[in-house]
Amino acid sequence: MPLRLGILVPSSNTALEPLTTAILSPLAPEVTVHFSRFFVTKISLEASALSQFDTQGPILAAARLLADARVDVIGWSGTSGGWLGFDADERLCGTITDAFGVPATTSTLALNRALDLLGVKKFALVTPYVDDVQARIVEVYAGAGYEVVAESHLRVSDNVTIAEISEETLDGQVKEVMEKGRGEVQAISTFCTNLKAAQRAWAWEIAKHQHRKVMTIDPSTRNDLVPWLLVISTKNFVTFLGSYLCFVSPIVTAMMVDYRIVRRGNFHIPSRYRPEPSSPYYYTKGVNFRAYAAWPLVSSLFPPKLYPDGEHAHESKSWESMVAMEDFFLDDDPVPAYIKDRTLLSEEPIMVQNVSTQKS
Repeated sequence: MPLRLGILVPSSNTALEPLTTAILSPLAPEVTVHFSRFFVTKISLEASALSQFDTQGPILAAARLLADARVDVIGWSGTSGGWLGFDADERLCGTITDAFGVPATTSTLALNRALDLLGVKKFALVTPYVDDVQARIVEVYAGAGYEVVAESHLRVSDNVTIAEISEETLDGQVKEVMEKGRGEVQAISTFCTNLKAAQRAWAWEIAKHQHRKVMTIDPSTRNDLVPWLLVISTKNFVTFLGSYLCFVSPIVTAMMVDYRIVRRGNFHIPSRYRPEPSSPYYYTKGVNFRAYAAWPLVSSLFPPKLYPDGEHAHESKSWESMVAMEDFFLDDDPVPAYIKDRTLLSEEPIMVQNVSTQKS
């Protein structure tokens, strides 16, 4: 029996369904997603706009239709809790569960959960909303113990127009809050499910380091293809290079070749490996032996390298090979100290030895 996710959608939202489907498509058919719409066309603090999210109104009727499909959970994919208050989302979830016996959550509550798990209390806020809605969101988060240290909004209230906002505009907003909040921002959140933003997150994660000229990877390892899918953030990836797990890069190389030639475009997701020959992720008992064979071979042919700034201002950049050790000794250190201790955009210094001694 597949896990069925039920999603409540504002009627004028045209962004969240394609993005949600794309995100969950690798999990099909084990996970399926189902949508139900209710009337929402304008985002403002006017009484008529606020009434669109009445807990006992059309949103509950839309939830009832999802319950008819016997979904396992119902999610409100909207951010109204940001200006109505988090308690409004909690009441909505309680009402849905009481009425239909289905657990419920919302986009805003999920964001708050993520902030808490990551230990984020200061973040930047990017929205399309009008002034008073933006101010109200900042106020609600402040009341819950969070600080919005930088913000950008576009003063748009029509929801159809919001979906037409370009990636270039969002890129500019993210750059704006990065510059405003430099030294304080722990995270950046786009706050509207009708923004085509999810697919840009990886680019923003990389871009926040570009002005610091942080080390890059020797293209011979082809790490430029998918490295930011390996770990939660770019900072962690740079730290990850300091551990001896950096030699996973040849595996990535082999798997990308396999992806293009053998698997004909099926991304490799270890949790999706199946021992059945009919599976597009099929390997001998679920193990990709080609990748493991390629690991020592490609590591020998193309040792991972760093391209850091010079130790002193007058020094030019140059490639530096990483030390291929076995990680048997606690004092092994493959990265020069002047790189190891460098701070990235007000984040914690990269402490390579902390990673390598924890047997990542």
